[in-house]
Amino acid sequence: MLNKRGNKQEFDLAHPELIFLGGIVMGGLFRVMHWPHGNRIMAASLACFTVIYLIRFFRRKKKPFLLYLNIATLVVATVNGIMVIYYMKEHILFKYLSIGFGTFWLVLEGLEYYNNQKLKGKFSIFILFKNNVFTLAMIVTGLGVLFKIMHWPGGGVMLLAGMGTGAILALNSGSKK
Repeated sequence: MLNKRGNKQEFDLAHPELIFLGGIVMGGLFRVMHWPHGNRIMAASLACFTVIYLIRFFRRKKKPFLLYLNIATLVVATVNGIMVIYYMKEHILFKYLSIGFGTFWLVLEGLEYYNNQKLKGKFSIFILFKNNVFTLAMIVTGLGVLFKIMHWPGGGVMLLAGMGTGAILALNSGSKK
Protein backbone atom coordinates (compact mmCIF):
# COMPACT_ATOMS: atom_id res chain seq x y z
CA MET A 1 0.00 0.00 0.00
CA LEU A 2 1.39 3.42 -0.93
CA ASN A 3 0.73 6.69 0.85
CA LYS A 4 0.25 10.13 -0.81
CA ARG A 5 3.98 10.59 -1.35
CA GLY A 6 4.42 7.22 -3.03
CA ASN A 7 6.24 5.63 -0.10
CA LYS A 8 5.35 2.20 1.16
CA GLN A 9 2.91 2.49 4.04
CA GLU A 10 3.15 0.03 6.91
CA PHE A 11 0.19 -1.26 8.82
CA ASP A 12 0.87 -1.44 12.55
CA LEU A 13 -1.87 -2.56 14.89
CA ALA A 14 -1.33 -0.33 17.91
CA HIS A 15 -4.39 -1.51 19.86
CA PRO A 16 -5.28 -5.12 19.05
CA GLU A 17 -7.91 -5.15 21.77
CA LEU A 18 -10.09 -2.96 19.56
CA ILE A 19 -10.46 -5.85 17.12
CA PHE A 20 -12.11 -7.80 19.93
CA LEU A 21 -14.19 -4.78 20.90
CA GLY A 22 -15.52 -4.85 17.35
CA GLY A 23 -16.14 -8.58 17.80
CA ILE A 24 -18.21 -7.90 20.91
CA VAL A 25 -20.32 -5.40 18.96
CA MET A 26 -20.73 -7.80 16.03
CA GLY A 27 -21.61 -10.67 18.39
CA GLY A 28 -24.31 -8.47 19.90
CA LEU A 29 -25.60 -7.76 16.41
CA PHE A 30 -25.68 -11.48 15.65
CA ARG A 31 -27.62 -12.15 18.88
CA VAL A 32 -30.19 -9.42 18.28
CA MET A 33 -30.68 -10.49 14.67
CA HIS A 34 -31.00 -14.16 15.78
CA TRP A 35 -28.12 -15.20 13.52
CA PRO A 36 -26.09 -18.26 14.50
CA HIS A 37 -22.96 -18.10 16.70
CA GLY A 38 -23.66 -14.69 18.26
CA ASN A 39 -23.03 -16.04 21.75
CA ARG A 40 -19.74 -17.62 20.72
CA ILE A 41 -18.52 -14.46 18.95
CA MET A 42 -19.35 -12.30 21.98
CA ALA A 43 -17.87 -14.67 24.58
CA ALA A 44 -14.66 -15.29 22.62
CA SER A 45 -14.18 -11.57 21.87
CA LEU A 46 -14.83 -10.64 25.49
CA ALA A 47 -12.36 -13.24 26.75
CA CYS A 48 -9.65 -12.22 24.24
CA PHE A 49 -10.19 -8.54 25.07
CA THR A 50 -9.60 -9.31 28.75
CA VAL A 51 -6.57 -11.54 28.07
CA ILE A 52 -4.87 -8.74 26.11
CA TYR A 53 -5.36 -6.35 29.03
CA LEU A 54 -4.11 -8.94 31.50
CA ILE A 55 -0.95 -9.47 29.41
CA ARG A 56 -0.36 -5.71 29.33
CA PHE A 57 -0.95 -5.52 33.07
CA PHE A 58 1.59 -8.22 33.93
CA ARG A 59 4.20 -6.81 31.54
CA ARG A 60 3.99 -3.37 33.12
CA LYS A 61 6.62 -2.60 35.74
CA LYS A 62 4.88 0.21 37.60
CA LYS A 63 1.38 -0.72 38.73
CA PRO A 64 -0.57 1.96 40.60
CA PHE A 65 -3.63 1.06 42.67
CA LEU A 66 -6.02 2.33 39.98
CA LEU A 67 -4.58 -0.16 37.52
CA TYR A 68 -5.23 -3.03 39.93
CA LEU A 69 -8.78 -1.77 40.38
CA ASN A 70 -9.20 -1.44 36.61
CA ILE A 71 -8.05 -5.03 36.01
CA ALA A 72 -10.24 -6.38 38.82
CA THR A 73 -13.24 -4.58 37.34
CA LEU A 74 -12.48 -5.91 33.87
CA VAL A 75 -12.02 -9.53 35.00
CA VAL A 76 -15.18 -9.55 37.13
CA ALA A 77 -17.19 -7.84 34.37
CA THR A 78 -15.89 -10.36 31.82
CA VAL A 79 -16.91 -13.32 33.97
CA ASN A 80 -20.29 -11.65 34.50
CA GLY A 81 -20.65 -10.98 30.77
CA ILE A 82 -19.89 -14.56 29.78
CA MET A 83 -22.29 -15.88 32.41
CA VAL A 84 -25.03 -13.54 31.15
CA ILE A 85 -24.36 -14.49 27.53
CA TYR A 86 -24.91 -18.16 28.35
CA TYR A 87 -27.88 -17.48 30.69
CA MET A 88 -26.26 -18.78 33.89
CA LYS A 89 -28.11 -17.93 37.10
CA GLU A 90 -24.96 -17.44 39.16
CA HIS A 91 -24.14 -14.14 37.47
CA ILE A 92 -25.96 -12.05 40.12
CA LEU A 93 -22.91 -12.01 42.43
CA PHE A 94 -20.60 -10.99 39.58
CA LYS A 95 -23.12 -8.39 38.46
CA TYR A 96 -23.01 -6.61 41.82
CA LEU A 97 -19.25 -7.04 42.12
CA SER A 98 -18.67 -5.51 38.69
CA ILE A 99 -21.02 -2.61 39.49
CA GLY A 100 -19.21 -2.00 42.80
CA PHE A 101 -15.70 -2.28 41.37
CA GLY A 102 -16.67 -0.20 38.34
CA THR A 103 -18.24 2.58 40.39
CA PHE A 104 -15.29 2.69 42.78
CA TRP A 105 -12.83 2.76 39.87
CA LEU A 106 -14.76 5.51 38.02
CA VAL A 107 -14.93 7.70 41.13
CA LEU A 108 -11.21 7.33 41.88
CA GLU A 109 -10.26 7.82 38.21
CA GLY A 110 -12.46 10.92 38.00
CA LEU A 111 -10.94 12.37 41.17
CA GLU A 112 -7.43 11.77 39.87
CA TYR A 113 -8.31 13.33 36.51
CA TYR A 114 -9.80 16.36 38.24
CA ASN A 115 -6.84 16.71 40.62
CA ASN A 116 -4.41 16.72 37.69
CA GLN A 117 -6.18 19.83 36.36
CA LYS A 118 -6.81 18.22 32.98
CA LEU A 119 -10.35 19.58 32.87
CA LYS A 120 -9.43 23.28 32.73
CA GLY A 121 -10.75 24.92 29.58
CA LYS A 122 -11.23 21.62 27.75
CA PHE A 123 -14.98 21.19 28.06
CA SER A 124 -16.73 22.20 24.91
CA ILE A 125 -19.86 21.11 23.08
CA PHE A 126 -17.61 20.26 20.12
CA ILE A 127 -15.75 17.64 22.15
CA LEU A 128 -19.04 15.82 22.68
CA PHE A 129 -19.56 15.53 18.91
CA LYS A 130 -15.93 15.03 17.94
CA ASN A 131 -16.61 11.63 16.45
CA ASN A 132 -19.76 12.48 14.52
CA VAL A 133 -19.81 9.24 12.59
CA PHE A 134 -19.57 7.08 15.70
CA THR A 135 -22.28 9.15 17.40
CA LEU A 136 -24.53 8.76 14.38
CA ALA A 137 -23.84 5.00 14.31
CA MET A 138 -24.88 4.69 17.95
CA ILE A 139 -28.05 6.70 17.34
CA VAL A 140 -28.96 4.47 14.40
CA THR A 141 -28.21 1.39 16.54
CA GLY A 142 -30.44 2.66 19.34
CA LEU A 143 -33.27 3.33 16.91
CA GLY A 144 -32.72 -0.10 15.38
CA VAL A 145 -33.04 -1.72 18.81
CA LEU A 146 -36.26 0.21 19.43
CA PHE A 147 -37.67 -0.78 16.03
CA LYS A 148 -36.60 -4.41 16.58
CA ILE A 149 -38.23 -4.58 20.02
CA MET A 150 -41.44 -3.03 18.70
CA HIS A 151 -41.36 -5.33 15.63
CA TRP A 152 -41.54 -2.34 13.31
CA PRO A 153 -40.12 -2.69 9.80
CA GLY A 154 -36.55 -1.53 9.22
CA GLY A 155 -35.18 -2.42 12.65
CA GLY A 156 -32.84 -5.09 11.32
CA VAL A 157 -31.42 -2.82 8.63
CA MET A 158 -30.80 -0.02 11.14
CA LEU A 159 -29.10 -2.43 13.55
CA LEU A 160 -26.92 -3.80 10.80
CA ALA A 161 -25.94 -0.32 9.59
CA GLY A 162 -25.34 1.18 13.04
CA MET A 163 -23.52 -1.73 14.67
CA GLY A 164 -21.59 -2.54 11.50
CA THR A 165 -20.36 1.04 11.26
CA GLY A 166 -19.46 1.05 14.98
CA ALA A 167 -17.52 -2.20 14.63
CA ILE A 168 -15.63 -0.92 11.57
CA LEU A 169 -14.74 2.29 13.41
CA ALA A 170 -13.55 0.30 16.44
CA LEU A 171 -11.37 -1.87 14.21
CA ASN A 172 -10.01 1.11 12.31
CA SER A 173 -9.26 3.21 15.40
CA GLY A 174 -6.60 0.77 16.60
CA SER A 175 -4.32 0.97 13.60
CA LYS A 176 -1.49 3.35 12.81
CA LYS A 177 -1.22 4.24 9.15
